[in-house]
Amino acid sequence: DNIREMADEVLQPEKARVLANSYNKNNIVEEIHNACDERWNACMELMDRSDDKARIASLIEKLGKGSAIIELGCGGGAIISILEKKLPEAQIFGVDYNGYMIKSALKNHPKTTFFVRDIVNWGDFYLFENKFDAVIIGSTLHEIVSFSGKEDESGVIEAARSVFKMASKMLKPGGIL
Repeated sequence: DNIREMADEVLQPEKARVLANSYNKNNIVEEIHNACDERWNACMELMDRSDDKARIASLIEKLGKGSAIIELGCGGGAIISILEKKLPEAQIFGVDYNGYMIKSALKNHPKTTFFVRDIVNWGDFYLFENKFDAVIIGSTLHEIVSFSGKEDESGVIEAARSVFKMASKMLKPGGIL
């Protein structure tokens, strides 16, 4: 029933009914992912035209060829695509809590190294300390608010603050956050 509800939300209602009656659970989940991919692609087209992407591009151009860059909350890799174009010789890493988004990003960015991690509750982030010339926190702050598990404003602010502290510890001296 939960899968049918998800299908109704993501897919067109008539397509969801057909799927629910004729497909098994795995096929329905695959169709939901395909529909999400279509929406994601539309979002990426909008992102390509955004001012945020241009600002990030101008900042990373200051980095050297062999720079190490990590994006926290990379999703499907919209910002990573800029990094790859602007700095093809850089070592690029992406982190996201959503394994499906990482799987999708891997298809488009096979040279990038990805990790599935929750950046709010990242137990082994110390392994990444002092490793990067740039740490990018793009479109992730709203996720911290949504998924931090904090009920009040001060808890959400503390969750965001802890992510920024962690990110700053990941930087090499003189790195860009």
